[in-house]
Amino acid sequence: MSSSSRSGWFTTFCVAAGAGAILLGVAVRDKVDIGSMTGTGDAFGGRLWASRSTESQQGGLDIPESEYFRQMTDLLKDRYVDPITDEQKLAVGAVRGMVSSLDDSKSLFFDKDVFKAYQSARTGTYEGIGADLELVPPAGAKPAKLTAQTVFLTVPSLTVRAVAPGGPADKAGVKPGDVVDTIDTHWVLNPELILRFRDMSTKLDKGQITTDALKPIRKELREKSEKSIMPMRALEMLIKGTEGDHKVIFRRGKQLITTSLTKRATTVAPLAKSGDTLVAKFSSGLPSALKTQIPQSGTVKLDFRQNASPDFALARDTLSVLAPKGTYGLLGKRRGEAKQAFALSSGSETKAKYTIVVDATTRGAAATVALALQKAGLATLQGTPSTDRTLAEVVGLPDGSGFVMSKFDYSPEATK
Repeated sequence: MSSSSRSGWFTTFCVAAGAGAILLGVAVRDKVDIGSMTGTGDAFGGRLWASRSTESQQGGLDIPESEYFRQMTDLLKDRYVDPITDEQKLAVGAVRGMVSSLDDSKSLFFDKDVFKAYQSARTGTYEGIGADLELVPPAGAKPAKLTAQTVFLTVPSLTVRAVAPGGPADKAGVKPGDVVDTIDTHWVLNPELILRFRDMSTKLDKGQITTDALKPIRKELREKSEKSIMPMRALEMLIKGTEGDHKVIFRRGKQLITTSLTKRATTVAPLAKSGDTLVAKFSSGLPSALKTQIPQSGTVKLDFRQNASPDFALARDTLSVLAPKGTYGLLGKRRGEAKQAFALSSGSETKAKYTIVVDATTRGAAATVALALQKAGLATLQGTPSTDRTLAEVVGLPDGSGFVMSKFDYSPEATK
């Protein structure tokens, strides 16, 4: 490989290293904390360490996981250099690590301030720039082994999924599908530029391009990598707070769009009338708002566009207002586990039928409800919803932090 190519790959290595430190660190428990103590016996916690280091090599486990964590807590309290008096802090830290280890871009842990903003958005009041943002992993299969050279293949892009009407993002012309490229001159790490650089480096090695052709992208990558932030950090910056300004550059295809966004609170009504259409916002107030607006018969036109919430409870409660009790497809555990019926034990007595406007911004709970009603013969869809029908559970923790955890993938297919 030429010296120019080696220099370019070194830049790629440096950019990827920041992501690699996090992504490769989730295996710390068995690879480092436990594996490095093999054979130490009672010196580092007695039977806990001895049993796990020996039994795990044989594919067995001598103690329950709950007992492992309890003993780990006792070990830290007993051996750590400073006194540990806040067990709740240890518990929250354990939850943060466990959620991160799921390796699921839709299952996220939020600290106190960010979780407060997330919960507020669930009620229809957005902080920050007034948008639903998602970490979207790169297309294609994950590498079998994460290394400094392959870890960038797993770095997600921070993508706009929905925009709150009248909010800062909406007024700046931000649209669903836009990718956050830069915040306040800090590049938001994403694989697009790194992949382009890798492809050009490969062409250089094959003699298909010259070194001069590689120089501009190498310079761009070097400059951006010197001032970059991780996608999760960027997400937190943009969704929390009601004060402050951000200069944000969004990428829309090959176009870069520069915006100046002032954070503020943006409240979106759960149901708004637009002509003959009820525009629905999938927030906690939607089920009760629908109860007052859905007639006992006739046809109702609903607009489910610009909805990205994955809230399983919201999907269930909204469907129960629009449809009678019964079974409405299947809920599949992710990772290919057995599916279960999506059944309502109680529902509405209305005889209304629905025309529902949907598109690629109809995701999660909104896509689930629309397809469930269509499958039951209760609705006609105008447009095609997203294939993203992931449903999640939201869990709050005692210290005010919390996490979102993928729970199901919805399928409108008939139950077995």
